[in-house]
Amino acid sequence: HVTGVQTCALPISDHQRPTPPDEMSQRTYPTVQCDFYFISGNLNVLIMVDYWTKYVAVEPLRNKLQSVVGGVVARFLGELGYFDRVELCYDNEPVLAAGMRVAQTIRSAQGLETILQPNKMYHKGRTALAERSIQSVRSQGKCLMIHVENKTKVAYPTDHPLRAWAVLHAAWLLNRFHVSSTTGTTSFMSLRGRPYKGKICAFCEEVFALDSLQAKYSTQWRRGIWLGKGATDMDLVAVSPTEIIRSRAIRKVAEHWNAELTLALE
Repeated sequence: HVTGVQTCALPISDHQRPTPPDEMSQRTYPTVQCDFYFISGNLNVLIMVDYWTKYVAVEPLRNKLQSVVGGVVARFLGELGYFDRVELCYDNEPVLAAGMRVAQTIRSAQGLETILQPNKMYHKGRTALAERSIQSVRSQGKCLMIHVENKTKVAYPTDHPLRAWAVLHAAWLLNRFHVSSTTGTTSFMSLRGRPYKGKICAFCEEVFALDSLQAKYSTQWRRGIWLGKGATDMDLVAVSPTEIIRSRAIRKVAEHWNAELTLALE
């Protein structure tokens, strides 16, 4: 067909080649892609992405041990509720490949099938979604750090622990508030079947957190900086440079930022 001139009796739509369906989305079992990426210092991050729901999980690692990697991947699959056949796609890095075999062993002991699918040499096709998710999580984490630096008027070192917390909170935010162009919903809604309706604070904002483990006659409300929420939706609050508590209730008195505590966080 030439533009503006129809030389065939059949409509143009009949000559168009249909887009082939995505092979992974047509499978009867889920696929999880895993990869490493580097932040700063000696801090590496393991990223795991569920292809069906686009749900992302990150785990900062000081030391890349195959036993740690395998345990983290097996736990993530349990959080997704995948207690049947699962495919793991991963890069050819030795530690990552060994960690996938550990995860396979852990699930095999529970009677669960795990298919290992490493990348081809010099090819990222099987972990393309993980590579794209790395860019999203890294960019969101940098935005969080820039916001904190603007509020506290402090430039944080590249190896500061707060950068690892920013990565964790970035993935948490993307799962609950970023609408995927593929699924049309957030990753949280695709996985849980409902939108997230919890309340959150600004990253590193100073709050009062209820500490139920305090002694009977001690102060129950402790001042600290808000680092995000955990897997059980409890608030994570740093109340000292070396102590982080989980709290079921927090209170904001005003928008306030504690640069001293934030910088001293270990």
